[in-house]
Amino acid sequence: MICSSVLLFNLAVYAQEWKKIDDQEVFRQIYTDTTLRGMPWPTANLDIHHLDTNWQIQYCADGTGVLTFWENETPRTWKIIGNDKVCISTAYGEKCYFCEENLKYNDIFRCGVAGTKEAPWVFRVTTEKPDICP
Repeated sequence: MICSSVLLFNLAVYAQEWKKIDDQEVFRQIYTDTTLRGMPWPTANLDIHHLDTNWQIQYCADGTGVLTFWENETPRTWKIIGNDKVCISTAYGEKCYFCEENLKYNDIFRCGVAGTKEAPWVFRVTTEKPDICP
């Protein structure tokens, strides 16, 4: 009983660290002329020490972007759907994501594939305008 109470407490505290994004303006701030750098694997946990290590995505205001992963570049496009999703298209198809902002670190977000139970991708957003953007 004590073990399950501790687990429930930890889950409640963890859930309070993130807030669902349901505002198009916040999505625009994340995906307009920014660079996202993230953890090398999807995870539900925040590990500050592994952010910025393996991949980066540069997004532009015109809805285009480029993922760089181990020196390979993959073009992509992005669009906001409603108030609570962003959809990313690549040569492999389109996936739509729900996103959450971290309440402790204002530059850290996580996004997971909408309609699945896959672990989300955790990433840092920098507002330096990418070279690829017009």
